[in-house]
Amino acid sequence: MVFLEGRARRAQVFELSHDVVCAAIGECKCTEKVVHNLVLNKHTGEKRMVEKRVLCAPSLTVLFKRRSRVDEAALSLPAIQRAIKARRLRVVRS
Repeated sequence: MVFLEGRARRAQVFELSHDVVCAAIGECKCTEKVVHNLVLNKHTGEKRMVEKRVLCAPSLTVLFKRRSRVDEAALSLPAIQRAIKARRLRVVRS
């Protein structure tokens, strides 16, 4: 089991990659959001709402002196590697 422990005195939020995390887990943990856009037709001047569905990859929130369990694959993400290198995160294995 791998945990990330926050070392910075603030909350840190990391966007996890669908390709890396969902593939490692074996199932998709992405959520689907509905985005509404106002579209203007240039020829007629008509405005209408268009609904679009977007997949959102999961995010990871790490708090100061708190441990968050993550999959081993999440450690390969560049944002998490930078935070570990800058000592804002600590990896705890148990």
